[in-house]
Amino acid sequence: MLNAILSVGYAATLRVCGPFAANVVPREALCRGRLRMRCRHGLLVLTIFLGAAFGACAQPHTLQGTVRLIVPFSAGGSTDAMARVLAAELRRTGALNIVVDNLPGAAGKIGVAACAKANADGRTLCLGMTTTHTLPLVFEAPGETRDHLRNLVPIALVGTQPLVVSVNARVPARNVPELVRWLRSTGDVAFSTTGVGSISHLVGLSLAHELGVTLTHIPFKGGESASLAAAGGQVPLTITQLGSVLPHITGGRLVPIATTGSSRLPTFREVPTLSETVSPRLLFVSYVGFFAPRGIPESLAAALYENIRVATANPEVRQRFSQLGIDLDVRPGPAFAEFLVREEATYRALSGIQGFRLE
Repeated sequence: MLNAILSVGYAATLRVCGPFAANVVPREALCRGRLRMRCRHGLLVLTIFLGAAFGACAQPHTLQGTVRLIVPFSAGGSTDAMARVLAAELRRTGALNIVVDNLPGAAGKIGVAACAKANADGRTLCLGMTTTHTLPLVFEAPGETRDHLRNLVPIALVGTQPLVVSVNARVPARNVPELVRWLRSTGDVAFSTTGVGSISHLVGLSLAHELGVTLTHIPFKGGESASLAAAGGQVPLTITQLGSVLPHITGGRLVPIATTGSSRLPTFREVPTLSETVSPRLLFVSYVGFFAPRGIPESLAAALYENIRVATANPEVRQRFSQLGIDLDVRPGPAFAEFLVREEATYRALSGIQGFRLE
């Protein structure tokens, strides 16, 4: 009789809570002799079990031990800042003990490949974005394998962010018309980005194509170094995320000219978009999300997503993301996978851009 009651309760709980509850109180734990001896009435056991399982539905799962979060770009940039904000919140709540590990290089491929080779036990995650997970599939170089991308699965979409076109403060341009005149009168102008094959690289070439000017690409290993080069005068123009250029904008070393999103940034309402001032074709936003090595159990992936969802619901986290120019759009793995398919189709329409290549 007891086993029958437990089986019914266990099945009912899984229907309500899904596989998440099975991670908390495995069915086998209810059939051990010691537990049976202590519980004289089946209903008492069922009540205890349901309380534990339904409690698991209400609270994020705690993964014991340290989780390595690979950021495939250098420290100090927008992606790195976002990762550290989330990691700090997850540590604060006790949900996940995340350690951020920056592995920059090859427009993010080095870090992403390292994540793909890790064990699928939830102990290693990585941040992925348009540059690392979509453009390599669209602009696949001859003879270049993308197996590392096929060995990763989406865990959670966090949001999207536009890029910012900024110039050194000594450049005689404070708006889009002045930038266009300066580019056309100067000739060949260098611009810095987060690397060859990055979305900022694509934006630069697309801008040059629309304006009929020549822009020479100067790649760096991340947004921080790319923006620092422009702020220091090594290059006059940079295209990267807001979080990377913001310190230099507030410090007066860089001037924001335009953004690449569909609407203006809340923190810079006076800065227009390229799509409204130059061409509607110059609309680019980069997504950012969590990925894990293929083979991770679905229940664990769902638990990781739930922790990320709860962390991003914190008003302080949301405010910080807004300051970084990130538009939160949190989605679980399956919905993220559908989003990625649509993104790939969007960028395939741009695959004819002259001069764009991957490392």
